[in-house]
Amino acid sequence: NEKFTKHILPKHFKHSNFASFVRQLNKYDFHKVRHNNEENGQSPYGAGAWEFKHPDFKANNKDALDNIRRKAPAPRKPNQVQDEMLPAQQMDLVNSQLVATQQQLQQLQERYNELSIHHSMLLQELIGVQKTVVNHEHVIENVMSFLHSIDAQ
Repeated sequence: NEKFTKHILPKHFKHSNFASFVRQLNKYDFHKVRHNNEENGQSPYGAGAWEFKHPDFKANNKDALDNIRRKAPAPRKPNQVQDEMLPAQQMDLVNSQLVATQQQLQQLQERYNELSIHHSMLLQELIGVQKTVVNHEHVIENVMSFLHSIDAQ
């Protein structure tokens, strides 16, 4: 273990920490081989040897190496703060959110009413301007017909 940590790890990894190396193996789904009593409880590589295995890591099978990938991270636990809240606290939170929503709705209703009044006023002014334009057109027609009559005389 010591020789591996001091001489082999630095050649292939950024660190010389055996525990970090084992953690990396576990991230790629390699598992430590446990030798049972049938085999005298010892590794064929010696008493202090650690052995890891992966179903797709086999001699003379380079194609299977593509199947060795980093494991997906474990799902995170849901927010326990919400789970630990008492029902009364949850109701208070819901009630405060409801009050805030009602206040926003009230403000939107007031703004809508204000805009509706302004819209009505603009329509009335537009109708007034249209009537003024029509009156001016009549005046211009009268002036033009008067000028034509004078010109004809």
